[in-house]
Amino acid sequence: MNRHTAGKWIVTGWKIGKTRNQFKMTVTTGENIAGSLEMQENVNLFESVHDLLEALELADAALTGANMDMKAVKHKVKAAIARARGEA
Repeated sequence: MNRHTAGKWIVTGWKIGKTRNQFKMTVTTGENIAGSLEMQENVNLFESVHDLLEALELADAALTGANMDMKAVKHKVKAAIARARGEA
């Protein structure tokens, strides 16, 4: 069971700092969840966003009639979900 902060998440402000080939994003919550399982679950979700988008785009293409290897699409979708859950 995932313990990430329940959505819908709303961005009220943001700050991104660039360091050597990396971007740093600061997330503020209304509660102190630093170091908690909930915070780690949030991190897993943030880190998997590119994989999730790619998997959704593949699934969308497959569902709208593109000639695709459905086993490969299923594998990509399951891998993205596992990463979002911190299982990969």
